Amino acid sequence: MSVFLGQHVKETLMGCEALTGMVADRIYPVIAIQGTPQYPFVRYFTEVTESDYDKGPGGLEHVEDHCTMTVHCVAKEYDRAVYMLSEVRKSLECVGGTYTNFQLDPARVQSADCYFDTDLAAFVGELVLTTNTQPVEES
Repeated sequence: MSVFLGQHVKETLMGCEALTGMVADRIYPVIAIQGTPQYPFVRYFTEVTESDYDKGPGGLEHVEDHCTMTVHCVAKEYDRAVYMLSEVRKSLECVGGTYTNFQLDPARVQSADCYFDTDLAAFVGELVLTTNTQPVEES
C-alpha cells in the first residue's frame, strides 16, 4: 500500500552514507521535530495523486496508486543544500522494490529546485519524484 511509501524513502535515505554523514539521523517525515532545526536536515512527504481500480471476482479491486515523493534538503549554505539534493536524487531515482505491503516501481524525477525559505532562514533543495505502487498479494 502506498501509505507505507514513506518507509521506502526513510530506509533508502538512511542507507546513503554521504547524506547521513551530513545529517546523521535528522531525516523526518512531513515536519521536522520541535527544537529542530539543527542544520542540515531532510524532511519528506508522500502523496497518492490517483488510484486505479479493476473489476475482480469479488467486485472492485485496488490495483495501483500513482504517487509523488517530495524531499526537502534544508541547509544554511546553498552549496550544501544542492549537494544533499544530488545525493538524495542518486539514492531515490530509478529505484523500486518490494516491501511487505506493496510493490514499488522505479521512481522518476518530476522536478528539482533550490530556493531560500525565509521562515527557516535556510536554503531548501526540493526534489519531487513520481512512482507507482501496487498491493502485494497475501500468500
